[in-house]
Amino acid sequence: MAAGQMELRMITNGEWELAANIIGLALAGSGLDISAADQTELSLLPHSFQKNGGAFWVLSIKDNLVGCVGVKPTGQLTQSWELKHLSLVPAWRRMGLGRMMVEKAAAHARENGADSLVAKVPASCQAAISLLKSCKFALLDTDSAQIEGELLLRRDFA
Repeated sequence: MAAGQMELRMITNGEWELAANIIGLALAGSGLDISAADQTELSLLPHSFQKNGGAFWVLSIKDNLVGCVGVKPTGQLTQSWELKHLSLVPAWRRMGLGRMMVEKAAAHARENGADSLVAKVPASCQAAISLLKSCKFALLDTDSAQIEGELLLRRDFA
């Protein structure tokens, strides 16, 4: 892909609906829908992620938004951050773009003091789980790791 055709950048105020559509497309491929809580969080972009140093990016290719990812502190006492809404339009998968977005989010979290990054992934999203495992995330083996059909993965920065 020629330089200038692809850009991973911070989301702007007017793009939250486009990001929600991308997330919806990605979830639909696994037979899932966006939860009401996620819809509310997305409607408050970019502010819902900028609080406490978090960030939310969109991936545009040839001026079309095709992916997004966010990262923010968990709000707990630890320095753990959460990777959220990693989504890519199906036609753009398996090209290294998901990995690029994960690494951008991980670098941002680490630069802002995170000691780990966690991700909750629907158990039915095997492609996302495989991608995260290839990006140094490990599946947590605790009983609390499976919450309402979701798996919890963590990447330590130590």
